[in-house]
Amino acid sequence: MRVFLAITINPTDEIKKIIKNISKLPIKQSIVKENALHLTIKFFGEKSEDEISAINTTCSKLLDGIKPFKLKIKGVGIFGTYEFPRVIWLGVVPNVELNEIINRSNVLFGKEDHESTPHLTISRPKQPIKRKELIEKIIESYKETIFWEGEIRYCTLKKSILNPDGAEYIDLFQYVLGNPIKLN
Repeated sequence: MRVFLAITINPTDEIKKIIKNISKLPIKQSIVKENALHLTIKFFGEKSEDEISAINTTCSKLLDGIKPFKLKIKGVGIFGTYEFPRVIWLGVVPNVELNEIINRSNVLFGKEDHESTPHLTISRPKQPIKRKELIEKIIESYKETIFWEGEIRYCTLKKSILNPDGAEYIDLFQYVLGNPIKLN
């Protein structure tokens, strides 16, 4: 099964509003369901039950000693070009604790092949945008908008099931932040 470590984000009215606006773009796209919003820390891909058990053990070590922390979701961006964005996302304001989790993840599981930008995917366009100024206007209009602000108290190992109408995510394990570091 496909698994990944993530932080779940509950949608605010501002997030619902931007998702509604993005869904009105005149293109074929897959909009992320509001109850599926998350910040991926590490994508593991297809893994067996035994591999997932080992990942679970390592994730517990990875998050050991990390205290709950504040996080802010701000602005809109894309991966790809204005003519054909592959992903439309909400940005994550840089944060010491999140960077520590990502750095630990890179040490324990290996670094990604590409540079990763922490984000929440809200749309996956399936075709080019004929009027690129539409996406440029959205990015410019929302660049200072704070969509979500809150405390992160746990991370979750999730399973991803790909369906024709979008991915479905199922929580496998939850790691509560703030547990003391075990020295033995």
